[in-house]
Amino acid sequence: MFDSCAFYGHNEVDLQAIGDPRYVLGIEFVDMYKNEVGASEPQEDFHDRHELYGIRNNVVVAAICPDQVQLLDKAKETMQKLLEKFPAGYEGFCRNGDHEAASSTTGVLPDDLDSGTADYRVRTGVWRYICE
Repeated sequence: MFDSCAFYGHNEVDLQAIGDPRYVLGIEFVDMYKNEVGASEPQEDFHDRHELYGIRNNVVVAAICPDQVQLLDKAKETMQKLLEKFPAGYEGFCRNGDHEAASSTTGVLPDDLDSGTADYRVRTGVWRYICE
């Protein structure tokens, strides 16, 4: 059997679709999981990670179900929210050694990204796509 959607991910990725109101289990199940299993560090970012992982689910569902195209707008709204909350992204987290750094800048892309890197092209492309 071949599963074209298989990927390796964080254990919390398994919850990616569950918290969305369109599914039966809902956010209450996600909270129950967090209470029973525990959240990975940083624990206070649990729900932000859940929203991040949910972006993938929304994009995939919109791609295979044309009647669900509005999920692309939901994915963009979530991206915008997370970019505003964590403007320095993962780089800020790594650079400063704690999760507070990821949310401590002004809300613009970091000036220290090398414009020749794939990271710069991806991040500025996503930023432009969301803001247009």
